[in-house]
Amino acid sequence: MARTSRFHVVFWLVAIPSFWAPGSSIRLGLAEEPKPAKRERPPSSRWELQKKFERVLGPLTETPWTVQKFHFPPTEKASDTFASAVDRAHSSVNSIFAFEGDLSAPFLTSMDVSYAAFQDVAETRQRDEPISRPLFHRIIGASYDLAAKAASLAHTKPGKALVTIAVHTVKPGTITEVNGLSVWYAPFFDDREVYWGQFNPKSSPAIDDLPPGIWSVWAVDSRGESGRRGRLTLRADREPKPMYVDAPQ
Repeated sequence: MARTSRFHVVFWLVAIPSFWAPGSSIRLGLAEEPKPAKRERPPSSRWELQKKFERVLGPLTETPWTVQKFHFPPTEKASDTFASAVDRAHSSVNSIFAFEGDLSAPFLTSMDVSYAAFQDVAETRQRDEPISRPLFHRIIGASYDLAAKAASLAHTKPGKALVTIAVHTVKPGTITEVNGLSVWYAPFFDDREVYWGQFNPKSSPAIDDLPPGIWSVWAVDSRGESGRRGRLTLRADREPKPMYVDAPQ
């Protein structure tokens, strides 16, 4: 399988003024999380992906919203969190596409997963349907992942948009390595199977290149059993430490 990328994530909060005003509304309910639509081909260029983000984020940042219905209180806190996530994503995307160096195909493909989350929000609003709890959390996670990518590129020399990471698979609760396991990864905010990727070669360690960002990483044995998932934050401007994940029991 093609080589993949790794990343480190940085979480921070940005003071963002609310842009919701009385009038229009967004309802966050317990609607079932929609299955991922058939994935588009990976973006052929950064320009293509930039235009896609502009189309979906522009209306979300410009339209004033009030939250009329939440099924996970407190309403005001959830509303502010959602507003901050949209604004954080918009700012991060602008920073990413201001990067002077090349953005690799794996980097752009990983950004496409974040785009899909915001596209789902836009389509949900168009249908006047509630935003589900899973989608709400996808948006929050996607915004932090984009922020991590932007922060990484801000301190990276042009041309470096991937990070080499080594993942060691160990017996749970020990540092005893277990060899011959498949190591898988997915965006931490949306780890549905459609977005899974696999390290090449197998452990231990499994070594590969990933884009900066926040990832879920786990080991799978020959029986198809999975170990506990770990979270990995990658930044292109920092040397990553080896990661250790539990082998299946």
